[in-house]
Amino acid sequence: MTLLQDLSNEDNPIPINIGDTFDVIIEKDGDEDFYTFSIPELTTLELSMLNAHSSSIMIYDAEGKEMVLAYYGHVIFQLPAGDYLMVIGEDTSELDRVEIYTTTLRIYETIDQDPNLFGLPVEYYRQFNVPFATHDMILGNLEYEGDKDYILINVTESGTYLLGYFTDYCSFYLVNQEGVTTRWVSNDRLVLEVGIYYLMVNHRSNSVTDDYQWLIMKVSEE
Repeated sequence: MTLLQDLSNEDNPIPINIGDTFDVIIEKDGDEDFYTFSIPELTTLELSMLNAHSSSIMIYDAEGKEMVLAYYGHVIFQLPAGDYLMVIGEDTSELDRVEIYTTTLRIYETIDQDPNLFGLPVEYYRQFNVPFATHDMILGNLEYEGDKDYILINVTESGTYLLGYFTDYCSFYLVNQEGVTTRWVSNDRLVLEVGIYYLMVNHRSNSVTDDYQWLIMKVSEE
């Protein structure tokens, strides 16, 4: 275990490595500790903290964009390659004691094929040409709490399309290249132009895993 003294601040963050275990020491109300880490490729990570129900977790990319916001000492998330700043604080009103959160940042092993981030290079996504050449259903799964899947859809013919799916708890959305999102309910029809879109799948409660199957079909406009 790597024990880190509470000497960090916004100007002097503590560098950590993936796999490190360290103590976050929150000395007073409003105290925050700052850490930096880097990852070389798109990676799914798990941050777990003992005795940290009162904690808050924020992770920012190199441009200062907030990538992760979580509470209660546990979160699974995905980040692209890059350098990151992690800020850990407390979420208790008028904290009157020292809090010590024993914290581990590790790689989360997953078989999920689909990124849960929008805006990555296209090679990161499963890609499907629409209309489909067959009526075979495509399989997917949401593997952990807060997971969502982005799947690249290449529409090769303009027209009216119908989405069909089998799932107990998942919701489906069509996302265009500008990030505009449209809810797509099973058997609803959308008019799509030739181009690149993304099918985004998430869980209605955001807290349970689930498997799903889906299919997009071109239909008559009549």
